[in-house]
Amino acid sequence: MILDGKIKVLIEILGNLSLCYFDQTMSLRDQIDIDIKTSMKNGDDAKRDTLRMVKSKVLEAEVSSRAKKGRDYRLSNSEVQQVINSYVKKLRQAAEAYQTGGRADLSSKELSEIEILGPYLPEELPEEHLRKLISQIVAETGASSTQDMGLVMKTVMGRLKGQADGRLVSQIAQELLS
Repeated sequence: MILDGKIKVLIEILGNLSLCYFDQTMSLRDQIDIDIKTSMKNGDDAKRDTLRMVKSKVLEAEVSSRAKKGRDYRLSNSEVQQVINSYVKKLRQAAEAYQTGGRADLSSKELSEIEILGPYLPEELPEEHLRKLISQIVAETGASSTQDMGLVMKTVMGRLKGQADGRLVSQIAQELLS
């Protein structure tokens, strides 16, 4: 099936398993749309609902950006990933709150949504690689105490762009600056 003359999509459905092959020109937003349709066909309500929520968050971000960037503005893949990262962060906070409140059932629902959104996010860097990168940035910025934490965090998070959890980065930076 050819969409917009550029995007080639082959969807093969085998029982409840669906395999999607995407051309490199497909945007993350288009991939989410196709995965919504596939999950509807497969009867996967949890995935469908999660992806619909993400799609609404993406549309909301696009609409709020259109005043500044033009009427036909669409988010780039990295901006879509930022929206998804923000949503995943809220889901993690909700899961922790439910867990401390004794609602393991609701916590597991939030965690399953996070798991569904995993493939749409960049792969997180291993802790060893993070340590090397953060120590390199500490050396580059000349940071010597925890008072320089803001500068280090700003530089690290700017370079990583969603490839690491902010809490872990903060923890490692504090260890290196102490």
